[in-house]
Amino acid sequence: MYEFDPSKLSERDQYKLMSGCIVPRPIGFISTKGPHGVNAAPFSLFNVVATEPPMVMFCAGLQDDGSTYKDTIQNLEANPEFVAHIVSEEIAEQMNQCSADYPIGVNEIEEVGLTPIPSVRISVPRIAESPVHYECRVFKQLDLGGRHRMTIGEVVYIHVREDVIDREKLYVNIDKLKPVGRISGPRYAHINDVFKMLRPYIKPPKFDRGKI
Repeated sequence: MYEFDPSKLSERDQYKLMSGCIVPRPIGFISTKGPHGVNAAPFSLFNVVATEPPMVMFCAGLQDDGSTYKDTIQNLEANPEFVAHIVSEEIAEQMNQCSADYPIGVNEIEEVGLTPIPSVRISVPRIAESPVHYECRVFKQLDLGGRHRMTIGEVVYIHVREDVIDREKLYVNIDKLKPVGRISGPRYAHINDVFKMLRPYIKPPKFDRGKI
């Protein structure tokens, strides 16, 4: 196997080894609201981190020139709320358009032809076309050194499109959700080849009273 010491690699090469191998990664399509209005941006450093209480996380980096954090983080400093949306095949192109460096104050949701709608528990608008919305309040933020800040949000309200979920059993239909995952560079993945493996059950050792 090839071996690499991260401390001797450039940031670009570290990125290649991390993002190219840890795949596919879910995409958090994050909307925020700050002094200059609404912002929406995709982040592939995104995942669920807890379920009781429910929490999600994403990492955002500095602007390309390294001067300040991206608009998403600046908005969270002023208003610590966000909505994390799941990206489906139907909105993949609009999600990608939102990754462009728009001038501050541009509402990316409207700019790419998506529809902002009110949230229930927070002030940040949701994206109507996404199949799943998690309304979140910031629980904690961590500066990770280098270029990234991790934001952990507690989920305070959940919206799931009716055809995606069984309302009684809360089973999610992956074929209806049609999530898109991030690979690396311009490459993304469909989730269309799902297989099952049951978790193994190991019987506990038999208790022998004769050894007491």
